[in-house]
Amino acid sequence: MNFAVKDHSKAFFEHLVDGQIDHGADDLWLAAGHPPWLRRHGQTIPWEAVEPGFSFNITQKELEGVIGYAAQIAHLDSDVFNVEDGPGFSFRYRGFIFRGCVSTQAGGAMLSLRKFSPLDSDTHPAKDSIPTKIFDCCDEIHRGILAVTSPTGEGKSTTLALLLNHIIGTRPVCMTILERFAEYDLATDKVNAFCVRKRIGIDAMSYANGIRIASREGTDVIVVSEIDDVATLRAIFSAAAKGHLVLLMLNARDGCEALCEIESFYPTSERSIVRETMARHVQAIISQMAFPNLASEGLVHCFSLLKMNAQIRAHISADKFPEIRSSVGTDHMHCISMEESIIRQINARRINIETALSKVPDPDYLRNRWDFSALERRGTDGYGATDSGIAGDLH
Repeated sequence: MNFAVKDHSKAFFEHLVDGQIDHGADDLWLAAGHPPWLRRHGQTIPWEAVEPGFSFNITQKELEGVIGYAAQIAHLDSDVFNVEDGPGFSFRYRGFIFRGCVSTQAGGAMLSLRKFSPLDSDTHPAKDSIPTKIFDCCDEIHRGILAVTSPTGEGKSTTLALLLNHIIGTRPVCMTILERFAEYDLATDKVNAFCVRKRIGIDAMSYANGIRIASREGTDVIVVSEIDDVATLRAIFSAAAKGHLVLLMLNARDGCEALCEIESFYPTSERSIVRETMARHVQAIISQMAFPNLASEGLVHCFSLLKMNAQIRAHISADKFPEIRSSVGTDHMHCISMEESIIRQINARRINIETALSKVPDPDYLRNRWDFSALERRGTDGYGATDSGIAGDLH
């Protein structure tokens, strides 16, 4: 495809991306022959919903020009795009980082853009939503594996970026960030660390190769943006065994699901060994889920923290993953339960009950925890709700 920039490409690109920013959308999808669509406050909507009367289908030529201009500001040669591979890239625009992906669909080209809010502002919405216990956990852990998980598109990159900023702002470390393209907005004016970025495919052949290089270089903290194969996981466990702190991202809804995801990369014959390895080297798993806010515009983020203790490590080694959620729910001193986080927001009338049940890994566990919570709250208005009838809505 020819992604040459046309005369009106810049103006068309700016109209679309300015709209994505000004209307508070996280994702923008553009496909030839289709109208633009957005994800805003957790809802997928057509462009016309935010700009009534402006209904249009993007032509192939218009989209090629937009992709060409995006590649230009990302300092890429658009001619080398192999759209069948869905090439990724990133760029800055109006203070935001955007991650783009180019691909094809039945009608021609497609471009998706995800927006990441700048982190150098004290008013960044995610800063106040992350529990203090999670930042304390980062202060305590200096080696092993720390994972950040969420379903796709629910903010794990932003959370990881905030944790990286916390680490480099509070202790002197040497940090290597391995990424296919820049998506972490580091507050460089507060850096207390030596921090380098290595691009996969350019500075390192693969994530596994990049981890081995960083380990040989003696870096304290290795950040792995993506796990794409079992070789990457083997390199991560090897680095953790050598005393490095490895931060990584996974697509999972809570710590239990994240452990299952790691195990699934390995053949069945190796999984008992992998469980022992996870029990030994995984130190904590931070998870988050996003829900539309019933009280105002935007999203409500709920967090969980699975911090390893002797009981949880024993459950992992014994292949008793379902027992982990119960252990997290009872270790209030060190852990944060996703279910308890969600229940607090339900009680505060910020989260829809049906939405929560449709998204959590174990709806029955949430129902049972809610019933227990409702009994505890009866007459005490513990989290701003005294209507015990809400519990009945869960059944």
